[in-house]
Amino acid sequence: SRRLPRAAAGSLPGCGDPASGSAARGRDTIHSLRGLPNVLDIRTLGLVAGIDLASRPDAVGRRAFDGMDQAFFEQGMMVRSAGDSLVLTPPLVISENQIDEIASKMAKVIRAVA
Repeated sequence: SRRLPRAAAGSLPGCGDPASGSAARGRDTIHSLRGLPNVLDIRTLGLVAGIDLASRPDAVGRRAFDGMDQAFFEQGMMVRSAGDSLVLTPPLVISENQIDEIASKMAKVIRAVA
């Protein structure tokens, strides 16, 4: 039988592999945002993270959309919104300083849409 090459992050040692140092550092750093206003939950897998925000009573999904807008125009970073969640998908090859920068910018975004 023919095997397909792996294109997943886990196939690149140290690059997004959930057991790698960068993934562990990213997980711990992103989870430090848990105490910010309106953060309900944070889920991570490797370097990918979903940050669940509390919905605004009059506009479900608007808080995350505003966060995506704030991240792009004010912080110079790309994130996705899914409902009231902000989704981070950083590059697989990333330094500790870049992980810290992402977390710092996300903290500013979350506070701005609180």
